[in-house]
Amino acid sequence: MGGISLVPPPPGPPDMPIIKEIIHCKSCTLFPQNPNLPPPSTRERPPGCKTVFVGGLPENATEEIVREVFDQCGEIIAIRKSKKNFCHLRYSEEFMVDKALYLSGYRMRIGSSTDKKDSGRIHVDFAQARDDLYEWECQQRLFAREERHRRKIHEDRLRPPSPPPIVHFSEHEAAMLAERLKGEDRTEFKISCF
Repeated sequence: MGGISLVPPPPGPPDMPIIKEIIHCKSCTLFPQNPNLPPPSTRERPPGCKTVFVGGLPENATEEIVREVFDQCGEIIAIRKSKKNFCHLRYSEEFMVDKALYLSGYRMRIGSSTDKKDSGRIHVDFAQARDDLYEWECQQRLFAREERHRRKIHEDRLRPPSPPPIVHFSEHEAAMLAERLKGEDRTEFKISCF
């Protein structure tokens, strides 16, 4: 299968267009757009984005065909397909979204049919999903907690040792100790006089 190792090529010189190849799948074929055309535009990437919008699908594209094409980019957790010609795909990892964006601009043709319902130009873009944002915020909070914990351990390591604890005596113990100290003072006084 041509697209199994689907990895965007490393960026070359900015004026040189990226050459894309034809991708053959079991039930459809993806044809690249003309390399002289500008690359399809995308919106700004939302934080923690694991979801993509896929538009321009052929009318006869089923969820199975969409999964077959986009499974090459990584593990798909969820597909929400519309009755119209678009769907949303949620991947298990963020880097898989970049692989899916690589397919933007390809023309999809189901089977060998030339019927208009069996072909369409795919547009892949970042999608804003509440699940992605929630997971990203949870991860940011976890990183902040870990950083606070590391900082506290470091500060504790640099802190001077605590003085020995203060012994608290009962009234009786205090009186006994005072008498003993008075006795020691007299003994020291007698020794120092000689």
